[in-house]
Amino acid sequence: MERTITSSNGKVSSIYGNCASVGDRYEKLGRLGEGTYGIVYKARDRDTDHNVALKRCIPHHEASDGFPVTTLREIQSLRVCAGHPHIVQLEEIAVSRNGVFLVFELW
Repeated sequence: MERTITSSNGKVSSIYGNCASVGDRYEKLGRLGEGTYGIVYKARDRDTDHNVALKRCIPHHEASDGFPVTTLREIQSLRVCAGHPHIVQLEEIAVSRNGVFLVFELW
């Protein structure tokens, strides 16, 4: 269950900020593959009913290094290349208690 915070003006926000909660928005349908920097799952977006690919980013040395620099580089590169017909489109970044997920289009 997602925890929320109510501000003094009555606005409710997620503890995850502007990022979607993986458990609330996506239903994992199966595992597609695994690589050096993450595990990829097929999932259904509950809001749009479209299938997406969720890449769970593996934090190699998160305890000592903070957020994985490889993930930051990947996000930046995908944003720069957004709209190119030969590059998979990064739709959003989602989070859970277990980590950070990149949400990609899935045909």
